[in-house]
Amino acid sequence: MEETSFLTLGEGLIIEQIIEEAHRFVALVRSTMPASCCPLCGDSSDFIHSQYQRQVADVPCGGRAIQLQLTVRRFSCHNSSCHRTIFTERLPHLVQPWAQMTKRLRASLSLLGFASCAQMAARLAPQLGMKGSASTILRLQRAAPEACPEPFTKIGLDDFAFRRGRTYGTLNVYLETHRLIEILPDRTVETVSAWLAAHPEIEVVSRDRASDYATAATLGASAAERGSFPRRSSMERTGSERSGTRRTKDCASGTKNRSGSRQRDPSGRTPGALSTNPPACVAGTLFQ
Repeated sequence: MEETSFLTLGEGLIIEQIIEEAHRFVALVRSTMPASCCPLCGDSSDFIHSQYQRQVADVPCGGRAIQLQLTVRRFSCHNSSCHRTIFTERLPHLVQPWAQMTKRLRASLSLLGFASCAQMAARLAPQLGMKGSASTILRLQRAAPEACPEPFTKIGLDDFAFRRGRTYGTLNVYLETHRLIEILPDRTVETVSAWLAAHPEIEVVSRDRASDYATAATLGASAAERGSFPRRSSMERTGSERSGTRRTKDCASGTKNRSGSRQRDPSGRTPGALSTNPPACVAGTLFQ
């Protein structure tokens, strides 16, 4: 019968003992590599200077956390030209230097954050046997390697706020997959047109109705098919648009005085009465 390890730690690491506690397992792990390379000069050394204990969190098992107690050794570097005389052995397949969690736990928390968000992942992680604050998960997401961009020919341009009312940028989205391509630092004509000119493979540009995006699309992607987004819904309209709608309703229905009766305009016609000629404010709002 083939034996399987309780924890896969990689070559050169063995589990000496597993201690079961109330909410976690503690695994005593020791390295058996005969030599280690100096991280500064790269020379191999087999002279052990000393050793120390290192606590590292690992991925959970059965919903219970796992703590690795690593016995890590220090080696002496025999290279006379190397400035580092003593160095600690590296475990590149398991944990990074000075890290308090294994690489696979970092990857799990990062994926959990990408699937939801940093705050939600921090609340869900303890239920799965992991532990990490929202700031830690956000830091892991920022450190994650960027995925190779897929080729794109149809893009959408829209602005978003780094800081609402002050600083805005531009989102470039691949229309077929609805995935983000790149974030531009502003929404000026020069920046957007330069980005479009650097990607001549673009065939379709769907943009916001802002005139700057229209000009940028004309300058940077003159050969591409261009179009604007449909009008915003009532939930997405800005405050000025909503206030204009309210003014339109006031002009169409008329305002009431304190006694509850409708006010009459100087022409003697009751506001809100049907007319083939709409009030000036209505016409200005609808057709401006």
